[in-house]
Amino acid sequence: MNELGWVLNIQRKRDEAEIILNQSRDMGASLLGNAHPDVGNAHYTLGTVRYARGDNPGAERELRAALDIYVAAHGDNHPSVASAMDTLARVLVRQKRLTEAEALMRRSIAMRLRFLGDSSADYAAGLVGLANLMRDRADFAQAAQVYAEAVAAWDRAVGADHPDTATARARLAGVLLDLGRPVEALPHAEAALPVIRNRLGEDHHESLRTALALGRALTECGRAPEADPILAQTLSLARAKRRPELLKQALTAQAACHRARERPDEAASLEAEAAAIE
Repeated sequence: MNELGWVLNIQRKRDEAEIILNQSRDMGASLLGNAHPDVGNAHYTLGTVRYARGDNPGAERELRAALDIYVAAHGDNHPSVASAMDTLARVLVRQKRLTEAEALMRRSIAMRLRFLGDSSADYAAGLVGLANLMRDRADFAQAAQVYAEAVAAWDRAVGADHPDTATARARLAGVLLDLGRPVEALPHAEAALPVIRNRLGEDHHESLRTALALGRALTECGRAPEADPILAQTLSLARAKRRPELLKQALTAQAACHRARERPDEAASLEAEAAAIE
């Protein structure tokens, strides 16, 4: 039943998945006892369903139950424990409980490094999650360090031209720009953009964010004429996406490019538009 619930979750049939998984959890507890790993698996999968539905308290409750069962059954160092910690950390991030989330992420990453080595996709993905947390709390220096480790790990796991490597590289470029280091950011953005566009399309939000990073880096490196067409195209695509945060970033980046090219009127117009977006 756990497997059926998992499949239904992947198919986004989450009402059905939750019914099946509740039955699986309760039946397993009745037949096998509350501490059996199969019951832990039902708690874990149910937690992922509730996370996907935005039910953070429900997801946390199920994931903590799964984690307790896994630790009791397997000890503190086991792949199931690492997975439960990582997923629980994502729930805590959503609730802005970043200190608790970081502690769980670090433990999960350390376990994956021991089990799988530094060339595994799971290890690389854990590093990206930790770097995202640091970026979100504006700890850009630490985020840049961990993103750099993630880029290297993804490169070892899947190669330099894989979208996961490119996405980590794009995020590294973004935090380097936030640190005022455009010369370092530029090669990462240049390398990442064609890979991400090829996989996701030029109007995907990851493509647009990477194009913005490239345009910003070019502008801040004194190459505004090269940045201009990239940022103009990105702004046009961002308007069509109707994502206010992304549109504001595109307007701000294009305005900075206009100012670098001594177009104050065009810059002021875009800046005013950006300021009106909440």
